[in-house]
Amino acid sequence: MEVCDKQNGTCYHGCINHFKEPKCDVCEDGFYNRSCSAMCGKCVNNEACDKDTGECRNGCQLNFKPPLCQVCKTGFYGSTTNCRSRCGHCKDNATCENASGRCTNGCEQQFVAPYCQVCMDGFYGVDCKTQCGNCLHMEACDKHNGTCHHGCINNLEMPLCSECQDGFYGITCNVTCGNCKDGKPCDKDTGECMNGCDSYVKPPLCKEIISSKLQEERCTDDGTSFSWSYVVIGILGILLAIAVAFIVYLKRQRPVVQHDKQKTSTQDYDNLTVLKENHPYATMSFETNDSHY
Repeated sequence: MEVCDKQNGTCYHGCINHFKEPKCDVCEDGFYNRSCSAMCGKCVNNEACDKDTGECRNGCQLNFKPPLCQVCKTGFYGSTTNCRSRCGHCKDNATCENASGRCTNGCEQQFVAPYCQVCMDGFYGVDCKTQCGNCLHMEACDKHNGTCHHGCINNLEMPLCSECQDGFYGITCNVTCGNCKDGKPCDKDTGECMNGCDSYVKPPLCKEIISSKLQEERCTDDGTSFSWSYVVIGILGILLAIAVAFIVYLKRQRPVVQHDKQKTSTQDYDNLTVLKENHPYATMSFETNDSHY
C-alpha cells in the first residue's frame, strides 16, 4: 500500500475510487460518502451534491425527488437521468414503479393496465369516465375527445354520436317524434313536444289525433274549396242546359225546313201545270183540229 508524501500529503500515483487528487482526501464532484463510492443525484443546474451526505443543497432537476435527487418524485417515472414521464392512473392513487411506470396494483376504473394511461374502448377523457360509443361499424371512439371518426349508427348525431338527431328520440334513437308545433324537434329523451302540438294532435307526444279538432280544421280548410266546387258545378250545369236547349232547338227547326221545302216543290209543280195549259202551242193545236171539220 502506497503512502502519500509525508510533507504535503500528495499521492504520487493517484487516488482510489473517486477521491480527488492530489491529496485524495475529498470526493470528486459528483460523488459522496466516506468512500466516495456513491454517485450524486440530479442536482439543479448540475451542481455537485454534498460530499458527505449526497444532498442537493439548491434542489433537484425537474421531477426528481429531493434531497438526494436520485429517484423520480411521486407521479413520475423514468431513468436515473430523466423523470419526465408521468405515471398513469394507478389504483387507489398508488404511485407507479419508479423506473418502468407500471402500476403494480392495477388501474383505476376504465383504464388499461399495466400503465393505466389509456382509456378502455368505450370511454374517453382525462379520467376515462365519459362513456362513448354508437360509432359506425362498432368502431371505438377517439379516447381523447370521444369523436366517432367514421360516423354514427341509427339516427345519432355526429360527431360524438351521444344524442339523437332532431326528429328522433329514445334510448336507441329509433322512435320518430310526433307533430310538434311549428315543426320544432321533440325532447330527445322523452319525445315530448315542449312547445305544444299541431292543433289536431294530443300533447305531450303529439301523436294521437283529436278527431273533433281534425274535423273542424278540415271544415275550415275545405270551406273555400267547397264554395268553389259549388261555383264550378253551377257553371257546368248552366253550360249543359244551354247545350241541351240548343240541340232541342235544332231538332225542332229541321221539320219546319223540310215542310217548307215540300210546300215549295208542290207549288212549283202546280205552276208548271198552269203554264202548260196556257201555252200557245197547245192552243194552236186545238184550233187546227177544229178547222178540218
